[in-house]
Amino acid sequence: MASFLESFLASKAAEYMVDTTVAQLSYVFKHDNKFQNLWGKVEELNCARQRVQQSVDEAKRNGEKIFDNVERWLTV
Repeated sequence: MASFLESFLASKAAEYMVDTTVAQLSYVFKHDNKFQNLWGKVEELNCARQRVQQSVDEAKRNGEKIFDNVERWLTV
């Protein structure tokens, strides 16, 4: 019984180590793709900021109050 348990634990430990190593290596070899995805998300965020800024400008012209967190986000 102890031999089975030791074998099972060793197998699970090896499986965990392989999964972790593969995940870490994927960061090294796929960094270009990850950076492209990141820059795409940055561009989407910039577009969203522009849309919000336009809405805020219109709301200010109409005398509406702008939430503080929106003002902070636009000034960052």
